[in-house]
Amino acid sequence: MIMYLRLELDMAPCPGSRAARTGSPDSEREWWGPVVRRVLGNALIEAHCPFRVPRCRGEDASVVERCRLAESCPYGVLFAASLSRRPPWALHVPRVAAGDPIERVEVTLLGPGWPLFPWVVTGLERALRAGVGRERRGYRSSRVLRVRLDRTWEELCGADPSELPPALEPDDVPRHDRTPDEALRTVEVRLISPLRLKREGKLVRDDDPVPLRELVARILDRWDAVRGPDEETPFTPEARRELEARAAEAALVGHDVGWVEVRDYSAAKRSELLLGGKLGRLVFDGVPPDVLSVLRAGEVLHVGKNPTSGCGRIEVTTHLSCGSVQQDDLSLQEG
Repeated sequence: MIMYLRLELDMAPCPGSRAARTGSPDSEREWWGPVVRRVLGNALIEAHCPFRVPRCRGEDASVVERCRLAESCPYGVLFAASLSRRPPWALHVPRVAAGDPIERVEVTLLGPGWPLFPWVVTGLERALRAGVGRERRGYRSSRVLRVRLDRTWEELCGADPSELPPALEPDDVPRHDRTPDEALRTVEVRLISPLRLKREGKLVRDDDPVPLRELVARILDRWDAVRGPDEETPFTPEARRELEARAAEAALVGHDVGWVEVRDYSAAKRSELLLGGKLGRLVFDGVPPDVLSVLRAGEVLHVGKNPTSGCGRIEVTTHLSCGSVQQDDLSLQEG
């Protein structure tokens, strides 16, 4: 079982904050996930790390051996992954038109990350108010929402994050549940932020659709990676093979997928980073219930590489399988 909290901050430019100058890098940026990740990390270091330069960084020893505080420090847990094999959180900053302001920031805290929600919200608020990008454009949150898998939400606080509830009960990442008597479904998977998948060690950089079996396999990888050190995986090798085989039986009946490039800069490596991936829609017919449950989990976990930089966010909608979905029918609604 993986517990999680998904929080959404509605953002607006701070009063007096100027728009990016025409011709500047900020005026051309559409994807702000990598920048928000970076400023959040810096805010958590400033607020919580007593060493200025985090000692949990590096690979010369285990995270805990490098710093005994890493298991409880927000930066250590979220950025050094001291309590899981991968950073136990994911970020999504919806795409904006070039030069437009950020409107929303979504952060999903997984496993050992979810109890840190007050520090994450206040860290984001402080970092975004200080300004992001080359132009240091400042933002303020107008409200903080808790969003559940069924897309219902509740408001946790308004513009003042000090009004956050001191404690919340987390949600559960959906478990796969095989119920053979339930009807097969037609499922639309929307890739709403760059999906970065590797095949045979190489990033898949093309406009080809993603097979359902591969999507399911990568979601199961992500599930296994973010669970806590004392949690057993719910997916035995046999269960994984069966799920992937059942996913392979579903038919791809529609797709509209393209590649988008996302450029960022790593100050640590002093080099440009390319975080591009696939965007678009995939429609599969004949999806069994247990495979659909895995896709639902992927909505929470994100899929593929670089989820903390805003990549791999998917949304899933379903319809009763009719066996006659057309290639150009890519607007299925929840049924």
